[in-house]
Amino acid sequence: MPVIEAWINQTLKESEFFAVRGALAQDRGTRNPLEDYAVDRFSLKSLGLSDPQIDSYYTSLYVNTIGFYSRIRELVDSHTTRSKLQQQTSTKHDSKGSLISALWKVYAILFEYSF
Repeated sequence: MPVIEAWINQTLKESEFFAVRGALAQDRGTRNPLEDYAVDRFSLKSLGLSDPQIDSYYTSLYVNTIGFYSRIRELVDSHTTRSKLQQQTSTKHDSKGSLISALWKVYAILFEYSF
């Protein structure tokens, strides 16, 4: 799954560039972000995980991230939501970006505290 691993690493690098809270911003030289979190292929294999298990983990990250984002976009792009955002009535969200960000934040909080 080199393509998915590359996507994950690139997304993590972008999160550092945009100073996303919780991102490990480091001067890593040639290391990839997955190495900084110790969830790169080598680290996971050293813990006894097989290549198919690691591929499954990386694929799950990709599928769930893209799937959830698509669902958020469907909600935000719905006619009712669009109308309310344009009218800016009874909501603190003045743009689609603001609403998307809030939906992601709630998801991240729930995910982080669910275990």
